[in-house]
Amino acid sequence: MAEKIKVTDLRSALELLKTVPGQLIETDEPVDPHAEISGVYRYVGAGGTVMRPTRIGPAMIFNNVKGHEDARVVIGLLASRERVGLLLGEKPERLGFLL
Repeated sequence: MAEKIKVTDLRSALELLKTVPGQLIETDEPVDPHAEISGVYRYVGAGGTVMRPTRIGPAMIFNNVKGHEDARVVIGLLASRERVGLLLGEKPERLGFLL
C-alpha cells in the first residue's frame, strides 16, 4: 500500500510511485532520445507493439539519455487511470468528478 506522500509536484509524484510495487521502474542503460525512449517504453510499459489491447505497465525513468548527460526522462506517468487516481488521492472511477 502507498505511503501517505502528498503529491505537490513531479518529484513528490515520483517518490509516491516508488513506494507502490510495479508503478515505477528506472534504468541506467543508455538510450537515444530520438525514438528509442518511446520504443523501449512501448515494449516495457505497454507490453508489446502489435496486438491490442496492450497492458498497463509502469512509468519509467531513463537516467542515461545519450547527448544529455545531466537530463533524466520520465515517461508513462499518467498512462493509466489507476496511476492518476493514486497521484491525485482519488479512486480511478471518481476522477471525472475532480474535473
